[in-house]
Amino acid sequence: MAEVLILGGTGTISSHTLAALVAGGHGCTILTRGDHGPPGVAGVATVTGDRRDEAALAAALATVRPDVVIDFACFRPEEARAIARIAHGRIRHYVFVSTVDVFGFPQPSLPIAEDAPPCAANTAYAEAKQACERIFAAACDSGRFPVTIVRPTYSLGPRFVISLFEHRADRVMARMRHGRAVAVPGDGGRLIHVSDAADTGRMIAALAGRVDARGARLTVGTAGSVMTHADYCRRLAHAVGAEPRLVFVPDAALAAEPAVADGLYPALTRFDLSFAIGGHPAFDGFAYRGGIDAGIAAYAARIEAQGAFASPPPEDFEDALAARFG
Repeated sequence: MAEVLILGGTGTISSHTLAALVAGGHGCTILTRGDHGPPGVAGVATVTGDRRDEAALAAALATVRPDVVIDFACFRPEEARAIARIAHGRIRHYVFVSTVDVFGFPQPSLPIAEDAPPCAANTAYAEAKQACERIFAAACDSGRFPVTIVRPTYSLGPRFVISLFEHRADRVMARMRHGRAVAVPGDGGRLIHVSDAADTGRMIAALAGRVDARGARLTVGTAGSVMTHADYCRRLAHAVGAEPRLVFVPDAALAAEPAVADGLYPALTRFDLSFAIGGHPAFDGFAYRGGIDAGIAAYAARIEAQGAFASPPPEDFEDALAARFG
């Protein structure tokens, strides 16, 4: 068993990773700013600090003396350089949590292979993660700084459900609850790869200390959990107890819509997204839960408790699109 330091351990995927590590008998400490509250897993130590503060990062490594570091909170190249410098020669394994967005879209074939060469990044976030990956690839040393890069697919759980136009699904699920139409790009047949966050978290936890994963770049998430945009929207509607009213909107109309210009559609959901999963050392014996519906339902229950569905949402661009194309 390993002593594991998690950088950022209370998010959607990281909380599942933490639970799986503890269940597997690993000792766990998280370095967190505390934005999401306590980790919610018994027996986990917490060090409060900002991952971006090099002094706090160095102090956490000196205090915990981990065998393994799993980094959910590295988003910028300077943060990658800092951990590569601070942890060099001090740990047995470093796991960098990147994103499938580093592949860049569109890719020439589907599903997107784990070793597919990256295209130009579609967002500043993906571009920064690409830069971090390059830094870790250059710093990777099997004896002094052994690195595994993991790229989670879009992983759903109580804290995070993606929509087709923005990261938070509150707005679209509120529209569904109140019987309002929702826009779907094209004919609804485009693909999205959404995973159970528990699957993703358990796959990351299973890598801790694995010598055979060092130097690898792995896609993690629920294998085969690919569906059309229309089916995905129907699942969101089911979670809020509604019959979906889907309006299929031509891509040209969406491209000209100012309200979606800065959202997910231009960068991600106008492309087919399907990812190959299989390079993980434990892939052949990994038991997928494979159910995104439970995560969506938990998310719906959480935002309802916060009042997201209390009153009809204000009219927005989807009402205008529904009037044109419904």
